[in-house]
Order: sequence, then C-alpha cells, then structure tokens
Amino acid sequence: MITPRYMICSEGRLVDRETGLVSHINVVDKVVITRGVLSPGLPVPTSMRFFVSAVWSADEAGMGQTCDWEFLVSFPGDKEPRSMASGQFQFSVPFHRFDVLFQTRPGDASQAQSEPQSGAIRFTSRVRPVGADEWLSQDYAILVEVIPASKPGDRVPEEVQSNG
Repeated sequence: MITPRYMICSEGRLVDRETGLVSHINVVDKVVITRGVLSPGLPVPTSMRFFVSAVWSADEAGMGQTCDWEFLVSFPGDKEPRSMASGQFQFSVPFHRFDVLFQTRPGDASQAQSEPQSGAIRFTSRVRPVGADEWLSQDYAILVEVIPASKPGDRVPEEVQSNG
C-alpha cells in the first residue's frame, strides 16, 4: 500500500550525505507582496524561489511497484492546475522523496497572471501505480497576500514568512 507522508515548502534544505536525512530551512507559510508600478500601467515584476518536497511511503505490498508521479501547482485565480514535473519511479526503499525547485522570474509564463492575486498557491503531489486510474494525492498551500503600494513607484520588497 502506498500512502502520503508529508509535503513542505522551504527556502532551502540540507541533505546529510551519510544518512540522507533532510533539514528544511525557513519553511514557507505565507508570501506577502507589496505591489507598485515602475511607471503608469507597468507592474513591478514579482519573483519567488523555494523548494517543494513531498514524501511518500510504501509497505511491503508497495515495495518494487512502479508508479507514475506528478507535481502540480495552481495560483490564485487559476481554473486548472498546471504540471511542474512528472515521471515514473519505483519504490526500492520504504520512503520516497520528490524535491522540485519552484521558481518564477519576472515575465515567467509559469505565473498565473502578470499581477499576483491574494489567495493561495497550492502545490499537489500525486502518485498512482502504473495502469491505475485513480491518483493518491497530498497538498500544501502557501497563503499569498498582495498589498497595494500607497502611490506609484512605491515598492517594498516581497516578504516570505516562515513559521520559525
């Protein structure tokens, strides 16, 4: 049997070479964006960068099983989630971790819109045995708060809040 263990987003991570244990640095709970304009009608570009990790486990029945996997993301205002990464893997150990670097750049097509909206960025990790129709999934949401600048040209840098 395959089961979800946890999902987490963080600004950084360290992996111990000897044990494979992971330390997540600055877990991301919320992103605060203060919007301004460079000139009338031209929005200030927004960029975000952090790691998304999902861990899945398998009992003896799930060991050796080949599975499809996929990471999805949806931004506030999106009608449908979009795929970040996908592939196949096989459980060779009881725990399998997927790590994806989520990164947007100004003008990046992966952003839902040029003007970010308040709401939540939702990440979904899903797994299914090859040939199965139903996906097993787990989610992680990051709150997004967009604050308008007081006047054109004003801009406060984006702030990523962690639970630390």
